[in-house]
Amino acid sequence: MKEIAAMNLNLKKLDKYQLIRLIGQGSTGNVYQGYDPFSGNEVAIKTFEPTRSIPAEERALFEKLFLQEASLAGKLKHPHIVETYDASVEGEHPYIVMEFVNGTTLAPYTQPGALLPIEQVVQIVFKCCKALEYAQSMGIIHCDIKPANIMLTEAGEVKISDFGAALHINCDRTQILGVCSPNYMSPEQMSDETPNHQTDIYSLGVVLYALLTGRLPHQSDTLFGLIRAIKEDTPENVRVLRPEAPLHVALATHKALEKSLERRYCSWNQFADDLISGSLSDSARTRRRFSHAGPSLLVDHYTEAVKFYRIRSLSILQDFSDITLWELVRISDWNQIKPGCTLIHEQSRGDDFFILIEGEACVSKGQRMLSMLGAGEVMGEMAHINAGSLRSASVNITKPSIVMRIPSASLKTASVELQNNFNRLFLKSLVDRLGAANNLIAALLA
Repeated sequence: MKEIAAMNLNLKKLDKYQLIRLIGQGSTGNVYQGYDPFSGNEVAIKTFEPTRSIPAEERALFEKLFLQEASLAGKLKHPHIVETYDASVEGEHPYIVMEFVNGTTLAPYTQPGALLPIEQVVQIVFKCCKALEYAQSMGIIHCDIKPANIMLTEAGEVKISDFGAALHINCDRTQILGVCSPNYMSPEQMSDETPNHQTDIYSLGVVLYALLTGRLPHQSDTLFGLIRAIKEDTPENVRVLRPEAPLHVALATHKALEKSLERRYCSWNQFADDLISGSLSDSARTRRRFSHAGPSLLVDHYTEAVKFYRIRSLSILQDFSDITLWELVRISDWNQIKPGCTLIHEQSRGDDFFILIEGEACVSKGQRMLSMLGAGEVMGEMAHINAGSLRSASVNITKPSIVMRIPSASLKTASVELQNNFNRLFLKSLVDRLGAANNLIAALLA
């Protein structure tokens, strides 16, 4: 990296990017809210401009961190990871251009007087699990998971940031040591062992513990004492510190904090599934209470994390990426519908379609039953394909059901990937129906 010039805080532009305001300032650089005139989006711009008082060794370390983060430009695209759009490391003022996140970090919510509702904590950590699972699939281990590196937007969305200390699994580049927060480091990091994804699992377990209880699982007045506690001591039970915490959440927290890699979660999927499974049981009890009350919105009872978990398990959506499934969660409506309700009326207009998440439905034309549908089947897609046409059949709910509605208008403005996934799904459905019709005709003619 070339010799760095001191940044003029009155600077209004960096290459094509307009600088709107200074939003953060430190010993190694500044962070600006900026504007990209090409995309029309607000962005965050991090500059590298260490003060002269920083020792040469530390400067070299922070330069490595900056270059590491800059190398991720365009590589990690996930709804729960702060995206790095662009970077310039050779000019007079090196900078990284990132997604602008309007919100705060999770750090304030680890204080005893500012704890979030447990359901929200579970959803936050579930989303982090899926985001870090994605990063792992891209060959990247974060290595510095802590509340200060997890953003919570004003809309309640979660974004993991700061991959400067990340380990690239499929690269000769080694982990940059000496920059992680000791309170969130795993026992193997304390022993200078090579990190892997289970290292991030442990660190996220510490975040979960702190969000639930308002304290860290291990504390000490000295670094030596903290290292010893992390490697040897058992954390106090979550339910002692927060009695209302569900048993499954407490168990998941403590398993993520296991010192032994053999006893700790070996995959993000296991961690995420254990967190959400108890929530599904709670939702099942809620459904039973509402089972005779008619159609009832489940928005208050199903978090985005639970919705994602439910559709991820559907075989018809197995070819959809996690990224497109999160998008589907955001554009869809979920309803609980009691038996005897008609979901689709024959000869009615409408181009929305539905997926049966749970329950049973009957497809009929006139007085004739055509088929019975179970969980994971699509309903009403022909009206979506032939926009403006009348519905050719009725769909009646025969058992207490959970139905996901996908508004046609929302899908048309969704990502190309999500639209293509559904187009392939519809094509396969048409082929299967044509094959079934041919078999029926052949049997009648035999």
